[in-house]
Amino acid sequence: MPSVTVAADVLAELRRHATRVRCEVPLAEQCTFHIGGPAELYVEVASREELRQALSILRHLKLPCFLLGAGSNVLFCDHGFPGAVVRLRGQLAEYTIEGTSLVAGAGAMLPFVVKGAVEAGLGGVESLVGVPGTLGGALVMNAGTSEGAIGELVNAVEVMGPDGEGTTLSRHELSFGYRTSSLGGSVVVGATLRFLPSDRQALRQRVSALLKLRAETQPLGTFNVGSIFKNPPGDRAGRLIEAVGLKGHRIGGAQISPRHANFIVNVDRATARDVSLLIAEAQRRVRDCFQLELEPEIKIVGPQGT
Repeated sequence: MPSVTVAADVLAELRRHATRVRCEVPLAEQCTFHIGGPAELYVEVASREELRQALSILRHLKLPCFLLGAGSNVLFCDHGFPGAVVRLRGQLAEYTIEGTSLVAGAGAMLPFVVKGAVEAGLGGVESLVGVPGTLGGALVMNAGTSEGAIGELVNAVEVMGPDGEGTTLSRHELSFGYRTSSLGGSVVVGATLRFLPSDRQALRQRVSALLKLRAETQPLGTFNVGSIFKNPPGDRAGRLIEAVGLKGHRIGGAQISPRHANFIVNVDRATARDVSLLIAEAQRRVRDCFQLELEPEIKIVGPQGT
């Protein structure tokens, strides 16, 4: 992959407007898969103004830019990313509760948002307990479980346009589907979620039960990025993959989890190529056996298999 050379003066300018700027940062350190080559630039911003300035500079340089959440739903290629990976920190990762609403920056960690709502006696988001990632990433992909998705709770979302201006989109201006939304490709800055007043103790008990279920059925404590594939209508990707005999199947350092077949785990210094080969093999076997096409749920950044 070709490298992009960033002039020292431009790099200095970027550092004046961002909280942190580093060069050649291994992306394996920035994602839960622990896989990926270096990013040309790694930029952290802590305010809307820092984000606006950083994106303006990167656009001027014509550098590819990838807005990274918690790295819990992404596979970076082995050769890295020839551009800038941007993460939201500071005030862009904070949240406040105002009555029955929660106002949060896109960089706020979803588990913290869930906990904050539950402790405030606000119901509706508890089904997302244990779902990793940031609020922004969750909104873009409409993260959820079989019991509900985050899009159902959205009151408004703030996005930043190419001119750096912020725009607030109401719920009626947005669309959410199964692991998708109209926010794809947008720079999500923050959102307002609306909940229903609920019994705090009942919410806590519900959260405990859901966490127990996840611990019993998912490979927690491993290097993974959650579900690899979307569930086909009326079926489950994990069931299909297990049915074709791939549960526990391994290529290189990557393995289809023996606990849940819709998870791939990095068991021994896996590469993106190892994971991509497993993804392709699962798709081929399910296609041949069930005439169904498994669609990846994870975001693959860079040429697949490299």
